[in-house]
Amino acid sequence: MNRTNVPVRGEGEMKPRLIGVHIGAAMLLAGSCYAQEPSWDKIMSDASRAANSKQTVQAQQLYEKALAEAKKFGQKDPRLDKTLLAMERLYEDQKNWPAAEPYCRQVLSLREKTMGPDHLAYAQSVNNLAVLLSLQNKYAEAEQNYQKALKVVSNALGPQNKYSAMILENYAPMLRKINRVADAEKAEKQIAEIRNAERDLVVASMPAEAASATVGIGSTAAGRQGIVNEDSDQPVAATGANQIASVPHSRFFDQDVDEMLAMSGLSTQYMLTGDEYRDKKDFKHAEKLHKMALEAAQLSAGPKSMEAVLCMGDLALDLEEQNKFVQADPYFKRQVTVYAHMAQLDAWRLGHYAEEYRDNLRKIGNNSLADQVDQFVQNVDGWINDPSSRNNSYCAWLQEEKQPESTAFVEYQKELERRIKEHWTAPYGEGVGPPVVVFTIDKDGSISHLEMLHTSESMPIDQAALRAVSKSAPFPPLPPETSFEVQVEYTFDRIGKCVVHHQ
Repeated sequence: MNRTNVPVRGEGEMKPRLIGVHIGAAMLLAGSCYAQEPSWDKIMSDASRAANSKQTVQAQQLYEKALAEAKKFGQKDPRLDKTLLAMERLYEDQKNWPAAEPYCRQVLSLREKTMGPDHLAYAQSVNNLAVLLSLQNKYAEAEQNYQKALKVVSNALGPQNKYSAMILENYAPMLRKINRVADAEKAEKQIAEIRNAERDLVVASMPAEAASATVGIGSTAAGRQGIVNEDSDQPVAATGANQIASVPHSRFFDQDVDEMLAMSGLSTQYMLTGDEYRDKKDFKHAEKLHKMALEAAQLSAGPKSMEAVLCMGDLALDLEEQNKFVQADPYFKRQVTVYAHMAQLDAWRLGHYAEEYRDNLRKIGNNSLADQVDQFVQNVDGWINDPSSRNNSYCAWLQEEKQPESTAFVEYQKELERRIKEHWTAPYGEGVGPPVVVFTIDKDGSISHLEMLHTSESMPIDQAALRAVSKSAPFPPLPPETSFEVQVEYTFDRIGKCVVHHQ
């Protein structure tokens, strides 16, 4: 199957654009709430002015008041994230690390629930917590969080990326401070490699569009430009990896929800500019632009969005054109695995993504896995339409990134099936196939977004299926280790099987 025949952003492919529109619309609705409820806006504005004027006590009192208002809007409202982050920054600016830490932990917990633990904004908060812990000499816990943040950004963007360099610029000085010189030098070497690669791409006849794109990503997603010298408490300039050994410093990431929304337009701009370079066979610059598009897409729409899927595919193709097959492999794999677990699937597109992954596996000599993926391609329609087929061995590679289910969660899934079966009575009449519904279960067991995934083509049967789920709710609260919502796909066949997708 030829990639050039894929309608990635053509006239017939509307879904990627619609996702961005939905996100923007959601934030615009939030904006309309601001206009109707000026109290939170005014309190935040007054608090910011007080903080800028060094009226610390007044700023603290106002932010506490704003936080009480923000909690009324619910966890998914961006104002709660924004308020908690503002309080964290207030204490960080005062170098009151113990007071900043609990607010940092609240931001981290909130982002894990609302964005998921593979979101770049979540990684930024993990970095911030590591910085705060390090500044309080809590080195063991700080190191765990630095490692966690590095793993998130590496999984999303590959091992050599700007976010990894920023985290390592915090991590390396801490390693030196606790006399782990060899580990610090290894981290500093990685920073130098990332920064040199970035510099080469920008300086070596980089066209104006790409240079401005680099500035846009850096200013929006980076941390505070002032770097704190732990010995003198005076800000010093960021001068790159060559200064790490001599200047201990800490860098907080200041990403907030408004900036994430702004990244949506940047993602489209970088993607289209990258496409222009690819058309000119300039794959080196196309790679840079598509990588920046992926960063922006993950911040604005999330790591499991259609925008991110399209960017992963573009970036993988750029690497493939440069014979960087090993580097392309994780992007091809992530493209197909993320798309495979979306609620709405196109069998042709899923099969095409899998074919690209299979072909790249053969180029790097991983023929055993390529054979599994090829078998998946041959059975892609069955995989989509028959959930029970997803347990076959040739599908195992699609589940590699998922953690094994705990005993508590397995029991919870059985309880879901038991409850729904209890309320399901098939009406008289024949359907073309078993109805399949999808819905979301929140942490407290309540449900939302109940809809048909596959119709039976019999209205009475479809309505009975939706009614069975509605009557079964609310379900028990999710197990403690499941800290955010899950999506359930339930098939009303003779078995009555549900498949749970962790978000």
